Amino acid sequence: SDGDGVRDREIDGKATPFEFSVVYAQGSTNAEKVCNLFRENLDQIGIICHPRPLEWTVLQEMTRTHKFHAYMGGWGTGTDPYTLENIFQTGADRNFGEYSNRKVDDLFKQGMKEFDQAKRAEIYRQIYMELYKDQPYTWLFHRASFMGFNKGLRGYVFSARGPYHYSPGFESIWMAK
Repeated sequence: SDGDGVRDREIDGKATPFEFSVVYAQGSTNAEKVCNLFRENLDQIGIICHPRPLEWTVLQEMTRTHKFHAYMGGWGTGTDPYTLENIFQTGADRNFGEYSNRKVDDLFKQGMKEFDQAKRAEIYRQIYMELYKDQPYTWLFHRASFMGFNKGLRGYVFSARGPYHYSPGFESIWMAK
């Protein structure tokens, strides 16, 4: 509004620039690259973004206590949608954005109790449609993971969730002599 190239809005009679910080884990090169790309792209449309790397324990405390403007992080899940847990549940500890939608809460409960795969798929489709509509997070990408193993390794039972989320997993690996 004042021609300086930065978007602003009048709040309590004062021009307030559209400016915020995005926090991420220090040392995460992917998060650093994404946050710098945010900054560069938002700058082109007059929004000021300050990427802010934080030590892991500080970042965890800030997200747990909801003391951040924006947070760059990631979630992992398995082959079953419920392995995500309901991180969007009203009042849940890991619901960092304090999202609340009773329909999503109820659908997660239904999905957990339903054994028919087709019915479960429909329940989780409804959850994802609600999340898409409400946008409690902005999902940017899905990172595919590829694992390579030496042909001499034996005993490993590979899971669709990857090597870190399956038992016996790494504990059962042995090398043929």
